[in-house]
This record gives sequence, structure tokens and C-alpha cells, in this order.
Amino acid sequence: MTVAQNILNQLGGAHALAVMTGAKVFTESKNSLTFKFGRSPGTKANALSVELDADDTYRATFYKLGGKDVCVQVGETVTGLHAEELRGLFAETTGFDLQVPRVVAA
Repeated sequence: MTVAQNILNQLGGAHALAVMTGAKVFTESKNSLTFKFGRSPGTKANALSVELDADDTYRATFYKLGGKDVCVQVGETVTGLHAEELRGLFAETTGFDLQVPRVVAA
């Protein structure tokens, strides 16, 4: 499993991200995952890049992607994140909850 796949799984998986946030355009590199997500009233950001650092923690940077070749960082890069903190940071920054509701038949 690649680093990008691990990050994606720690955020809930591609399906959950797509359903809950409109995530699309997943791009992976050797040590990172970047994806675009739907607009949220909680932030100007519409993309997230998560990179695995040498100390086995993550660094997360939110961006606003615009028209042709427009990419602006939104807020500070957060470093020293552990896997279990990624969902919380995403929810806190964007307002999107990544917990997919479970439907239980009666």
C-alpha cells in the first residue's frame, strides 16, 4: 500500500470523501496525497495536501485552487499530525464531517 493510499484510508477512503465533501481529482506522489473538495462556508480552501514527514507524522496544507494555474495557500501548514488527527483537522478547517452515517434497518 502506498503512502497516498494510507492517507486516503485514514481520512475515511475515497468513497466517503467523495460522498461527504465532493472530493475529486486525487493526486499522489511518493509521500503525499492531494485532492480537491467542494466549497464549504467554513473556509475558502477547496483542496488539501497531506504529506508524510521523516518523523512518521503528517503535514497538512489547505489551498484555494482557482482558474488556470491559480493556487493560493489558505492558513498555515499544520505539522506534527498523527493519523488519528487528520479527520479532526479536516472537519475543523472545512466544516465537513468525514463520518459517513450508518443506516440500520429496523
